[in-house]
Amino acid sequence: MTLSALTQFYDLPLRCFTFKDFQLAPTLEEYERLLGIPLAKSPPYFPRGITLLGPRVPESKVLRQKKNRYGLEGISRASLEERLQQLQREENWPTFIDVYGLLIYDIILFPHIEDYVDLAAIDAFLGKRDRGENPVLSILANMYYTLDYYYRKNGKGLRCCTSLLYLWMTAHLFHDKKQQVKVEWVTRLDEATEKTIRWYLQWNERESVIIKCEGFPNIPIMGT
Repeated sequence: MTLSALTQFYDLPLRCFTFKDFQLAPTLEEYERLLGIPLAKSPPYFPRGITLLGPRVPESKVLRQKKNRYGLEGISRASLEERLQQLQREENWPTFIDVYGLLIYDIILFPHIEDYVDLAAIDAFLGKRDRGENPVLSILANMYYTLDYYYRKNGKGLRCCTSLLYLWMTAHLFHDKKQQVKVEWVTRLDEATEKTIRWYLQWNERESVIIKCEGFPNIPIMGT
């Protein structure tokens, strides 16, 4: 409900949220801190199209469980949860951790189709597990892609890491924990001004700040 109110302020051409007298957009640095995965300590994740879960999960099992839904290949969440219970009974903890981690990636970080783990989430999980790749950039990019899709579909299909977007929004715009309905959220967002938001978040404090890019006196933003 809260994010549904926020999406009403999304500015598609500018790729940001436009309010009464200011604009605000989630940044890579903010998502890095919210996730607690330092960008400087690991290479960024890039999709490779890998479909298997590695030696601890046999290929035959993956192929038997793989399905196609809405043109996307993946595995039903129910089959992975059944597998998780079986691994717990067998006390096969290394594989249990793999399957459990994959479910977290699907449910929280890369949700797409309800009750369905698509190959994008599997590939991102393997990138982190096997190559130590950082998923922060992909999570942020997926958020913007989803907002664009949501905007074009007139409010249908907000499927991204919504918990991170919610944390980002409340950190900047709200300073109390009072429960509110959608109308109240819209009113508060509509009344927000540059003087009432938090521009500087203590948890995002940094020693180094980028203020220019090579010959540019500022930082050019892609797409503008």
